[in-house]
Amino acid sequence: MFFRKKRAQTISEYVILITVVVTFMVSMLTYVKRGTQGLIKTAADQIGSQIGAEQDFKGLGGYMTGSNAVTSSYANHDIRVWPGAYQKVFVEGSDTQTNMSSNLGFSEL
Repeated sequence: MFFRKKRAQTISEYVILITVVVTFMVSMLTYVKRGTQGLIKTAADQIGSQIGAEQDFKGLGGYMTGSNAVTSSYANHDIRVWPGAYQKVFVEGSDTQTNMSSNLGFSEL
């Protein structure tokens, strides 16, 4: 008789625990959904404006409308002298920046 009561108590504790966990998970679905939608919206905003964007299917594919490349280089040679010693410092480098704009067949209204 004693084991029977304890077994029923254990089952009821499991049912209560599972009910609490399921209730918590169902209540969190809204927040998970909003977070996912926010990530998708952020990614779409980084791509570009989505309001009124339509694709032109008139056979005009994407094409490059402009390109620009800027290259710069620099060099710096320095000699530092201390009593009894000196140091040669050479700094050289180059920077390249490339910009390209293209039309992918999309138009904004």
